[in-house]
Amino acid sequence: MFRSEDRDVQFLQSNDPAHKVLVEHIQSKPFMEQLNLCTHGVHTGKLEVLHSMFLAYVSKRIDYDPPSYNARVQLAVLDHNENCSRKPIIGK
Repeated sequence: MFRSEDRDVQFLQSNDPAHKVLVEHIQSKPFMEQLNLCTHGVHTGKLEVLHSMFLAYVSKRIDYDPPSYNARVQLAVLDHNENCSRKPIIGK
């Protein structure tokens, strides 16, 4: 069931200084607050909208020169920012 290289893995011992640092970090208040944010289903819709806007201006299939690439990314950001606060279109 286990591969031979898996058996050679050495785990941290509880008296190891690295283990103590790891436990302190995991039990720290800032880490627990960040973990709490991650466990409640963070919605990535806004980021996906921005990425789809980038794909409209900067295709992955074309190798752009750096000035052209930068200009296209800036256009995508401007277009996205212009439409961020637009109200959704509601059909009849």
